[in-house]
Amino acid sequence: MFFIKKSFKKNFKKLPQSVKESFQKRMMIFLRDEYDPLLRTHKLNPPWVGYKSIDITGDVRLIYKIEGGVCKLYRIGTHAELYE
Repeated sequence: MFFIKKSFKKNFKKLPQSVKESFQKRMMIFLRDEYDPLLRTHKLNPPWVGYKSIDITGDVRLIYKIEGGVCKLYRIGTHAELYE
């Protein structure tokens, strides 16, 4: 089950169609295996302690957190947009 935060929706709207399509493909992989090597799943450092990230494209990342069996999608964007 997914919960989509407002911040994610706002970020997602701004993405090019090609990245949106990559997101859909990566989420299909994510649903099968959160730790598939293609996703490069990793824990994040401050200020995102407790969150994880997966690669959507070479530079686009998805920040999420799983709580109580619910995957909450927080942000999506380039590395620079999310972490700097």
